Amino acid sequence: MFHRYRQEANTEWVVLGVDPSVLWTKDCGFCLHNAADGRMIGQPVDTLRTLVAMQGMFAEIQGLGNREEQRLLSSDPTDPQAEVLVFERIEPNFIIGVAFETQRARDNYAGLCGNRTLLTYSARSGFFATRTYVR
Repeated sequence: MFHRYRQEANTEWVVLGVDPSVLWTKDCGFCLHNAADGRMIGQPVDTLRTLVAMQGMFAEIQGLGNREEQRLLSSDPTDPQAEVLVFERIEPNFIIGVAFETQRARDNYAGLCGNRTLLTYSARSGFFATRTYVR
């Protein structure tokens, strides 16, 4: 959906790098598929808040090909649509970096980013690419 909405919108997009500690310091739910997927919508929220749910994001999932065939890193969820839902506010100090699609956008907004890491990727590379394109 990220790709689709980026294509439809007439605006600049960024990807925020969030400190991984959010996963254990904030109230999170772990969805092995897209959170809007019918297989996830029926799940009780408390089930998504478990270690088992988090581990499930990295397990083999029938119909997706095995992790080796997909050339996944150990940090890649098996389903590229997997999501982490954070049920609390993520304070600015948890934002550790910003990835921009264009140098122009980076130049325009760098002053608002403080000392965070700033990256620039073209529309089909880095954080703006599909996982298969990156691999």
